[in-house]
Amino acid sequence: VLYRPFGGARVMRAQLDKVLEMSAWPRFFIQVAKFSETDHPGMEGPLRVLFYPDSPTLAYTESRYTGKTSIADSGDAATNFDLIRGAAMSPDDSVNFIRTVKEDTYGNE
Repeated sequence: VLYRPFGGARVMRAQLDKVLEMSAWPRFFIQVAKFSETDHPGMEGPLRVLFYPDSPTLAYTESRYTGKTSIADSGDAATNFDLIRGAAMSPDDSVNFIRTVKEDTYGNE
């Protein structure tokens, strides 16, 4: 995703600057899984795990033509989310990687 220049270099710089800004927010963590890292459940498609203090945990998965919300699969989804995070770079390494991609690929302007 970091290397797909949708909107051109200026737009990508702005988007990556926003992600870098958000990485400093409390309770916000960004982790990058490198393209070469393929041994994790994230290869199956997007996954969101929604935790609520007064409701069951929900899992939301997507495929090309549909999305699915599930309570029954939420435990597996939370485990899969942890496996994806384990395969990704640390938050600090991810921020440094994004900064390097931004500068090397899209410039600083």
